[in-house]
Amino acid sequence: MDTQGVSRDEAMSSGLVPITTNTAAISEFLSKEEGFLCPPEDATALSAAVEHLFQNPEDFLKKSEAANKRVAYTLAVDKTITRELNLFTR
Repeated sequence: MDTQGVSRDEAMSSGLVPITTNTAAISEFLSKEEGFLCPPEDATALSAAVEHLFQNPEDFLKKSEAANKRVAYTLAVDKTITRELNLFTR
């Protein structure tokens, strides 16, 4: 139930393709372009996503690049630290 997704975002930043369940706020940080949002408690969907990436390395590379770019665009240090510091200066 890691709805903040720090480990997911670190993985995405490293170019890994997240395979996760669509619970809580996960869909706010991940789309089908960057990874897989599987139904909760659906082991079959999770394993199908792993199998898909194994059998489709070109899709892995496409999603990997998209995942890395999304994290860089939305969660880079220059974006998060500035926003957090602005909370204190208001």
